[in-house]
Amino acid sequence: MSTAASPGRAGPQVGELESKVGLGNIELASAIERLPDAVLIADDERHYVHANPAACVLFGLQREDLIGRRIEQFAEPQYREAIAEHWATFLTVGVQAGPFRLLRPDGEVREVEFSAVARIQPNAHISFLRDVTDQRRAEETQREQTRELARSNMELQRFAYVASHDLKEPLRNLSIFSQLLARRYGDELDDNARRYIDEITTGAARMTEMIDGLLTYSRASMQRDTVLEEAETNQLVDQARDNLRVSIQQRRAVITRDELPSIRCAPLDVVQLFQNLIGNAIKYCEERPEIHVSCEDGAGEWVFRVRDNGIGVPLQYQEQIFGVFKRLHNREYPGTGIGLAICQAIVERHRGHIGIESEPGKGATFWFTIPR
Repeated sequence: MSTAASPGRAGPQVGELESKVGLGNIELASAIERLPDAVLIADDERHYVHANPAACVLFGLQREDLIGRRIEQFAEPQYREAIAEHWATFLTVGVQAGPFRLLRPDGEVREVEFSAVARIQPNAHISFLRDVTDQRRAEETQREQTRELARSNMELQRFAYVASHDLKEPLRNLSIFSQLLARRYGDELDDNARRYIDEITTGAARMTEMIDGLLTYSRASMQRDTVLEEAETNQLVDQARDNLRVSIQQRRAVITRDELPSIRCAPLDVVQLFQNLIGNAIKYCEERPEIHVSCEDGAGEWVFRVRDNGIGVPLQYQEQIFGVFKRLHNREYPGTGIGLAICQAIVERHRGHIGIESEPGKGATFWFTIPR
C-alpha cells in the first residue's frame, strides 16, 4: 500500500506550521474554506500547513492527516519525482501547472489537475487541485461513442453503396427481358398483358433511378476529408446553370444572381449543391420559373439563398424534405427524393447548415451557410 494509506506525519507539527500562514485573516480563511476546489498551503519544504474541506474530500483524509505531509506522498509512484521537480521549478519561476494521478487511502485513483501559485506569505505557497476524474471519464466515453457512431455510420453507408450497386444488375435484367417480351410477343398479348409489361418496365426504370440517387447520396455522405480551396461562387452558380441548360430552355426559366463572394469550399460539391437547388426550383413551379441566388454576410459565415416562385412547401413538411426518399408529390413531379438529402450532406461536410423558408403557393427560399 502507498504511503497515502497511512496517516503518519512528516515535518513540523500542525500548530507550528499553521502559525506561519497567517490564516488569522478571516476573509482569506473563509474564502479558502468555501472554495469547491481543493486548496492546500505548503511551506518551502513542501509540507502542508493547511487544507480546506474540499482537499480533505479529494484526498479521503481528515485535515490532521494531511498537515505536515508532502503532495508526492499521495501521488502514484511514477508521478512523485516529477512533482518534486515541478515544485523546485515553481520556487524559481513562479506559476506552474500539470496533471497527476492521486492515490487515495482506499485504493481509488483520481485524476487531478494541479497548479501552484506565488507565495501568499514568506514561507507559504498555495496550491489548487481540481478533481477532473469524472470529466476525463465523460470525455473518454464521449470519444468512444463518437468513434462507434462514426464506425457505424461508415458501415451503414458502405452497405448502402454495395447493396445499391449489386441491386442494379438484376433490375437491368428485369428491364431488358420485359422489353424483349414486349417486342417479340407483343402481338400475341392482350391489352392487360401489355399494360403489365409497361408497369414492370416503368417500375424497374424508377427503381434504377432511385438506386442511382442512393449511390450518389452514399458517395456524398462517405466523403469525410473534403479538400477546400478558394473558389468564386459566381462561377460555381454559372456552371450549375450551364449543367441545367436543357431544363432551363424547356421551361423558359429565368435564373439571376447577385454578385457573390469568394468562398473556401469543395467546388464540384458546391456546383452540385446549386444545381440541385435550382433544378428543384425549376421542377416545382407551375408557371414560368423565376429563380434568384443571393448571399449575405452573417456572423462568421456566408448565408446563401436560392429563391423561387414555385408551389412552396407546407410548414409541417419543411424538415422532412431533407430526408432520403422524402417526397411530397409522388406522381405529379418526377424525381427520387434524393436531391435535397445530397444538398444537406454537402452543406454539413462544409460545417454549415441548410433550411427552407416557404408558404404554399408563394414560392420557397432555400438557404444554406458556409463558414468564412
